[in-house]
Amino acid sequence: MTFTRAAVAAMTPEVITLYRAKLFPTRPLRPLSRRRKSTWAGPKEEGRKLGEQKKKLYAEYRKAKADMQEVTTIKANIDYLLGYSEPGRKKEQER
Repeated sequence: MTFTRAAVAAMTPEVITLYRAKLFPTRPLRPLSRRRKSTWAGPKEEGRKLGEQKKKLYAEYRKAKADMQEVTTIKANIDYLLGYSEPGRKKEQER
């Protein structure tokens, strides 16, 4: 015997339990399964927020890295113009 979705939706849990007990007398009765809420909703939202935060922080990091590289280049140029050199550099140039 098959039921339509409307017929099953109209049935009370007690009626469904009795019907199941009559159909399968040897099986233990389990509670009716109900659609569970997604357990991934919280972690998905948290991951989305962390991803946005990561993008913002990485943009700041790239800007700071570019600024640091520019400062290092300027320092090297000034040192070259003034004739300063690192102790290890002079040995490399002599070879």
